Amino acid sequence: MDSFSMRGAWSFGMRFFAHRPAAHLLVLIGIGLLLPALLQYGVAESLLRPHESGMTGQGAGSIADRSSTSSALAAAALILGYFLQLASWFMSWQIGFGAGRPLGGAILFGLLAALVAAAVFALVGGPALWVAQAARSSGIPFIGLLVALIPLVMVCALFYTLPSALVATIASIVLVFAMIFGTVTGNVGMAATLIGGGSGAVVVLFLVMSAALMWLATRLSCTTALMAEWKSCNLIAAMRESWRLTLEDQWVILRYLALVAFGLALLVIAASLVAGIGAAAYFQGTPAAMPGGRIATAILGLALGIPLVLLAVLLPAGIYRELTRSSLAAEVFA
Repeated sequence: MDSFSMRGAWSFGMRFFAHRPAAHLLVLIGIGLLLPALLQYGVAESLLRPHESGMTGQGAGSIADRSSTSSALAAAALILGYFLQLASWFMSWQIGFGAGRPLGGAILFGLLAALVAAAVFALVGGPALWVAQAARSSGIPFIGLLVALIPLVMVCALFYTLPSALVATIASIVLVFAMIFGTVTGNVGMAATLIGGGSGAVVVLFLVMSAALMWLATRLSCTTALMAEWKSCNLIAAMRESWRLTLEDQWVILRYLALVAFGLALLVIAASLVAGIGAAAYFQGTPAAMPGGRIATAILGLALGIPLVLLAVLLPAGIYRELTRSSLAAEVFA
């Protein structure tokens, strides 16, 4: 097998959208970004709309019921938004790997694949979150909380290659910077304080988990692309094949993901700082609950979301095509 080329993976990824670019933009931006944004905006609008006339005669029980309903609606909108976003990624992979496949079939496959992902998150992530919450409530040390979240970290690496690499990179950058800055200023516990821990062992464990997340994202990076090309929701078979494909070139692929994630992390941190300063200045004159404030927040989210979602699809597709370019060439010239 030829060695993995970072340049080749990036080139394959950039060319991934050349086939039916309008369809890619429709599902990634229309279904994956705009629809969830509109849904969440609509829920926020209904929850924040003044109810002076109805609130005057409400008792404490009614207010509590309203608060509970509001929380449930907000959580449902958030979950549905993530579901539609992941479904749009599968739709895009299906469009890119299936020349001539109808758009309706790609949309249906994306929804089914996202349902499989949601089931996995519920079966694995649900108990992990419950154990983590129980550990936190029982006063178990922060290390126990991190260990309880390991299954959820694995599931995130399975479906979210770029986001997982990005989270691992940002966490590492922030913690290493905090450790260096804390050492210089004499506040050696700064890094542990940032993540709610009380010792340097917690920081080390957090960094180890970040490295493990990056490695798992590397080894499972072809899973979603394989599902799309096979037109199959057989997650186990796709995971097995991704593990096999990435075995020989795993460290080169890891460096490729780390390089892209590092550059993107610097941009995200810088954009977040600029957006935070701009939003603070804006909200000094416009309350966050005002429609203008929510619209401004939504625009900022879309401005950051569009390039991120394109890269989230581009990277796994490019890695998979680079790893299978020999077999692809053999099929072309057969």
